[in-house]
Amino acid sequence: MRPTGVFFLPGTVTQFEGVRQVSPNCLLRADLSAPGQESHDRFWPTEPRVESPDVEGVSAEFRDRMREHIRLISRFGPVAWSLTGGLDSRGTLATAADSLPAGTVAFTYFNPRDGVRLPEAAQDVFDANQIAYQMGVPHRVLRWRQAPRDHVFARIHSATHPVSYSSHGAGFAMWADLPHDIVEMQSIGGEIGTVFGRRRSPTPLTPEKMSALWMGDGFEGRDPYTALFAEYLEYAQLTDERLHGYDHHDVVYWELRLGKWGFTKYLLGDYSHRTMLPFNDRRLIETMHRMPEKDRLSKTLYQSILATEPRACLPEPR
Repeated sequence: MRPTGVFFLPGTVTQFEGVRQVSPNCLLRADLSAPGQESHDRFWPTEPRVESPDVEGVSAEFRDRMREHIRLISRFGPVAWSLTGGLDSRGTLATAADSLPAGTVAFTYFNPRDGVRLPEAAQDVFDANQIAYQMGVPHRVLRWRQAPRDHVFARIHSATHPVSYSSHGAGFAMWADLPHDIVEMQSIGGEIGTVFGRRRSPTPLTPEKMSALWMGDGFEGRDPYTALFAEYLEYAQLTDERLHGYDHHDVVYWELRLGKWGFTKYLLGDYSHRTMLPFNDRRLIETMHRMPEKDRLSKTLYQSILATEPRACLPEPR
């Protein structure tokens, strides 16, 4: 295995023998009176992808739908915005700038070890603080830290992950430092529509290519990964034909990386409060994908949104 970076289990493999995960965008049908007759079927995409040259029109449609979605999910309790200096986070916040509920706060967690090794980690906190100030939203910095071994959070986390260790520093920081009645707005998922994986090729989706998309070119064509991903492609009915024009690089990021690793981002919040995802709306994702790839790559959508909300823009470097 490579020594650093995000790691998650390949294909249909889970930590438990004989147990498979329901793949994102697929539906499990089961009848308890008919064991062994279960089916796992892809239901998305339901329509072919349609590209539009009207970038401003697409941006406006996205902005309106995102604003209404945030308005809807903000009704579940006091809003706490998980804010970074990144475009996904502040671009999403910008869409709701004029409709944030009274009492909305923002927070950013910070790992002191990253602050020593990575100057950009501290800068991300400063950027988030600047944006919150400009938006008139109170901002808190949470210190990323492990829970004491005998703490109730440590016991809950251990019971949730009984087989293998999972980092919980961010989860404990939120548990310890934030109220438990909040609704956290977590912007993970926006990368599905902004070309997260930059290394792309026009070759068809194959088990060998899936191995490379999973962990890098060094894994392409290696056993047993090729066999594992052949099984996965069949299980998830993941073929270029079935994707109806959506780029398989984006769909693999969504279904494999987020489906087997990214979900832990909002699980960490769910220990103590309700976590809501503004991007948990397939129509929003489809709207983003109506833009040409070059515009998704350059994040034209966010630039258009920020042009209408300067409070969410960072000052020019001096």
